[in-house]
Amino acid sequence: MFAAAWWFCEAALDKSSGDAIGIAAVPSALAAMVAGWWAGLSSPEVRDRVARGLWVRQIAAASRAELDRVFAEVPRLPLVLRSRPDVASFRKTGVAAEEFADVGAAFDGAGRAMLLLGAGGGGKSTLLNELCERLCVAEQGRDEPVVPVVVTPGAWTGGRLETWLPGAVADAYPGVSPAVARKWVSARAIVLLVDALEDAGGRKADFLAALDRFLDAGACPVVVACREQDFEGLDAPTAIGLAVQVCKPSRDEAVAYLKALGSPAADSVVAVSEKDSQWWSMVREPLMLGAIATLAAIAPTTPLRLVSRHKDRRRQVLGLYVDALIARGGRPPGAAGGDDARRWLAWLAAWMSMRGAREFYVDRIPASWLPAVLEPGDNTNLISRTGRTMIATAVAVLVGGAVVTANAAALRSLPQLVFHSFVILFATSYTLRMNHLVPGEPIRLTWRVRGRWPVGLGITGLLIFAGAMVLAAALGRSPVSVPVVVTTGAVFVYAAPVVLALTVRSVAESNRARTAPGVRLRRSLMNAWRAALLIGLPVTAVRFALSLPAGLEYAVVFCLPLAVLNIGSTWLVFGGMPVLQYRLLFREIARQGRGPRRYVEFLRWAAENRLLHPAGSAVRFPHREIQRHLKLTWRG
Repeated sequence: MFAAAWWFCEAALDKSSGDAIGIAAVPSALAAMVAGWWAGLSSPEVRDRVARGLWVRQIAAASRAELDRVFAEVPRLPLVLRSRPDVASFRKTGVAAEEFADVGAAFDGAGRAMLLLGAGGGGKSTLLNELCERLCVAEQGRDEPVVPVVVTPGAWTGGRLETWLPGAVADAYPGVSPAVARKWVSARAIVLLVDALEDAGGRKADFLAALDRFLDAGACPVVVACREQDFEGLDAPTAIGLAVQVCKPSRDEAVAYLKALGSPAADSVVAVSEKDSQWWSMVREPLMLGAIATLAAIAPTTPLRLVSRHKDRRRQVLGLYVDALIARGGRPPGAAGGDDARRWLAWLAAWMSMRGAREFYVDRIPASWLPAVLEPGDNTNLISRTGRTMIATAVAVLVGGAVVTANAAALRSLPQLVFHSFVILFATSYTLRMNHLVPGEPIRLTWRVRGRWPVGLGITGLLIFAGAMVLAAALGRSPVSVPVVVTTGAVFVYAAPVVLALTVRSVAESNRARTAPGVRLRRSLMNAWRAALLIGLPVTAVRFALSLPAGLEYAVVFCLPLAVLNIGSTWLVFGGMPVLQYRLLFREIARQGRGPRRYVEFLRWAAENRLLHPAGSAVRFPHREIQRHLKLTWRG
C-alpha cells in the first residue's frame, strides 16, 4: 500500500505541474501513504517486531551496565575457551579440542547451541553478559529481531519451561511484562542464555529434560552455563552440540595481570613463590583475581599479608574483600558500624543458603521466611490488633470530643458508633484475610486494586443522588421529608466503606518500567494513602454534612471517630495491610539482630557498594563463593 501510494503521488506530480487535478491528488496520495503506514504498524506482527527491536536495545544497555559494574575498578581479564569433546553428552573419540578467542566465536562454532562449563568463580556469568550484549548489538536493525535474555533456574519448581520462562524473563528484566515475554517464547523469538544451572539444585536433571522438550517443540539459540563438577552425571539437551570450558589463566598470565595493577597489594601476591602450587591454583581463579584487584584498587599501598595455612587463605582474601567494601561504603542505614552490616549480610546469606536461594525478592518475601522470623500467630493476629487499635482510637476520639465540647448528647451515639465499627471492621477483616493471609503465599504488596473503579463510580453516583435529595428536601421541593432523606443518605454513606471492603481485591503484579527492588513496597503504601485521601476522607465529609442538622458540635464529635474508621479501613484495604506486615517483619528482624528496621534502605546501600547485586527485581550476592563465605560467618 505504501509503494502504491508513493507511485500515485509521483504520477500525479508528473502529470502536470500546473494541473489542479494533479496537484489536488498529492494530498490524497500522502493520506494514503500515512494510512498504509498506520495499517502496517497496526498489525500485531509489525507491532511485535518493533517492540522486540526496542527491547533488544534496552537489554543491550542492561548487559553493558552489568559489565561496567563488574569492571568498574578492575581491568578485564582475557579468558580462553576450549571445546570439550570428552564430556559424556558429547563424547567423540579422535576429535581434538579447539580453542576460541572469545565467547562469540565459541557460540558460533557450537552452532548457536552450547554448554558452557567452568569452575566456580571462573567468569561464566560475565561471559554470558558479554555474549548477550554482543547478540543484542547484532540484532539491532534487523527486520525480524530476536531477543537475547539471561535467566537463572533458581526459581524453577518444575513443569513446562514455556510456563516458567515468561516470569523468569520479567524478573530478570523489570519492565518486560510476562505477557510480552510469553509472546517471545511462543514465537521462539529469543536467544536463551541460562546461567548457573547449579542453582536448580536437585532439579538440574529435570530442568535439562524440560529444556530438551522446549527445544524439541521449537528451536531457538541456547547456552547453558554450569559448574563443571555440578554437571557430572547429567545429559545436555540433544539440540546442544558442543561443550565449551572456560580455562583458568596460567600462572604467567595471572602474574602479568597483577603486575599491571601497579600496587604494593598486588605485588605482595606476585611475590609468593611459584612453588606454592595451592596458592597459585587459587589465585588463578578469575573470582580471586578480581577480589585481589579490588583490594589493590581500594587500598593500593597496603600489602596483602597472608596467613600460613593454605585452607584459611581463601577465607582471608574473601573476608578482606568484604571488609574493604563495607569500610568504603561508610556506615550503613540503621547500623552502628561495619560489624552490624557484616552480621546482617551473614544472616541473609545463611537464610538464602538454607533454602537453596540465589536471589532474594524483597518485594516478594517468601512465606517460608515468616515462620523463621515471626512468632507463631504474629502475622495472623496483626489484623485483630489493628482492628482493636482503630476501635479504641475511635472511642477515645468520641469521648474526648464530647468532653472538650461539653456535648454529652454525642455520647448517645456510642452504640451506633460501635455497631458501625463492627460492620466496617468485619468487612475489612474479611477482605484482608482473603487478600493478605493466604497460607503458603508471600506477602502480597498491592500494585493495583481490582474492582475499585466500578464500585467507586457507583458510590459516587449514590452520594451525588443523596446530596441532591438533601438539597431538594431543604428547599421544600422533595416529596420526602428531610429526616427520611438524611437517614437514607447516612445509610448509603455507612455502606460505602463496607461495599469497598467486600468488593475490591488487591492484585500483586511484577515490577514494571524497570522498577528496582523496593518499588512495589512504596507503590503499595502510595495506593493506601491515595485511597484514604480520595475515598475515606470524602465519605467522612459527606457524613459530616448529613449530621449538621443535629448541630455543629454533634457533627464534629460524631464524625471524627468515623473519620478514624473510614480512613483507617480504606488505608488497610487499598494497600496498607501488606505494608504493616512488612513493618512487623522488619521490626522483628531488627529485634533479633538480623537486620535494621530500614531493611530496604540497607539492601540498597549494600547494592550500591557491590556487596549485593541487583538482578532485575531481586538482589543477589555477587558470587556464590561470597555468599558461602558470609554464611559461614553467621552465628545465630
